Amino acid sequence: MQRSDGYPIIEARLESPGVDLLRVLPPPRTRTPDEKKLEPWPLPVRGRIEVRAAFVEHKQYRVEPFDGILLLEPQRARLEVKEARMCGVSFPLELEATPEDATLDIHLAMKDQPFEKSLHCLTGGTVQITGNADLRAELHTRGHRPHLLRDLTGTAHAELRQGQVKKFALLGNILSVRNIASVKRMNEEGFRYRKMHVRGRFQDGEFLVDEGAFDSDALNLAATGRVDLLGASSRLTVLVGLLTTVDRVAGAIPIVGDIFGGSLTALPVSVSGDIRDPLVVPLGPGAVSQRLLDILGNTARLPGKLLVPAPAK
Repeated sequence: MQRSDGYPIIEARLESPGVDLLRVLPPPRTRTPDEKKLEPWPLPVRGRIEVRAAFVEHKQYRVEPFDGILLLEPQRARLEVKEARMCGVSFPLELEATPEDATLDIHLAMKDQPFEKSLHCLTGGTVQITGNADLRAELHTRGHRPHLLRDLTGTAHAELRQGQVKKFALLGNILSVRNIASVKRMNEEGFRYRKMHVRGRFQDGEFLVDEGAFDSDALNLAATGRVDLLGASSRLTVLVGLLTTVDRVAGAIPIVGDIFGGSLTALPVSVSGDIRDPLVVPLGPGAVSQRLLDILGNTARLPGKLLVPAPAK
């Protein structure tokens, strides 16, 4: 069908047991030096295409199921994905593109689902953690590629419960400082935990950690700082709460707060560089902020406020 304005109209509804994009899309080709880049605008068609598939995959990425609507106009294209799930995470989204820019809104969600396979899928096996997870994130970005990640805004909150850390360089590097725990044993047997969670927001290509916590029988962690999403300039301050007899750990400081009839000992550390394998360096008592004390107190379920005793004169 063709309207009087000269643009062909497409009205279609596609249903499929599965779509392999490598078989559908034309193979990429290299432009010759004198070949001009094709401009997509204005779009040559207008209309509405509904797509419902049991799965859509491209190389190692697989979305299942997929239910979306593509709206086309000469100067605007809009994709509304009502249902989509990848790596066990639901992510309905709205994507709108015009000649000026692109706008993307993503709604991530997971509720009390086993997380081990999802994490393996998302990280390629570089992180291995078991347990059930809740995840909620509302993300928005507007601009042009490749700056959509830099311009990302929104909030995220993730919580994992009752599992084991089998492979996690961030935690392993923290535990290796001053021989807090046996990293080798953690890699072989897993490090059991009750709960871990992180809450924060996206800004200027970073994830700002408002609150990060890790709760286990052996230790607690409290963290604030920023994670670099575009490079290797992450910087976190982590307070390691030691719940066992570790008063001999060099650099540890006593913290007032009754727990099992004694006091909590803690070690503040700096985490910097590439968050996938960061540098961890012990810090002095001056690095312990009230915010870290509050997070650690809530994580360790200690009564009242935690205080760093003043150094003896």
